[in-house]
Amino acid sequence: MSNSASSRTYPARPYLAVSAAIFRDGRLLIVRRARPPAHGLFTLPGGGVELGETLHEAVSRAGLVALCWRGAKP
Repeated sequence: MSNSASSRTYPARPYLAVSAAIFRDGRLLIVRRARPPAHGLFTLPGGGVELGETLHEAVSRAGLVALCWRGAKP
């Protein structure tokens, strides 16, 4: 990945996204990004807010997806 600002592509409009800080037994859940940008880096679970979805619904969905991905119980 290049550090040059000219190597980054920008969307035509802003996208609303959420991240979830999920703690259990004093540990923080982090995930490895499966897609660009930042593919392969570790981050908090999250994603884009879908049309008509509240921020609470979006972060709940992102957390559920992250927990169920490996079969964890929410």
